[in-house]
Amino acid sequence: MLRSRGLLQPSPTTRAMNAAAGPLADDEWYLSALAVAAGVGRGTIMTSLQRGELTARREARHPHRWIIKADQDQLQELRERSQAPRRRAPSALRPR
Repeated sequence: MLRSRGLLQPSPTTRAMNAAAGPLADDEWYLSALAVAAGVGRGTIMTSLQRGELTARREARHPHRWIIKADQDQLQELRERSQAPRRRAPSALRPR
């Protein structure tokens, strides 16, 4: 809260780490930004990571955000997944 109000400045070490991190590479997204761009929830993206459909890394510095690599084709696949109708279990598998 103090930092957001400008009352607490980051240490020189923190500033150096932030500067060294640099911008994201081509086709790299922060988790939340990718979710917004694809029109899906963060959980959908995390599921895609667990299935191996997307690759990601964690930032080395605080706040250790997920940086996800997703090209335009993968972004389109995520969009299509969000627009596809949800599948229901076959009636034989549903509890009665």
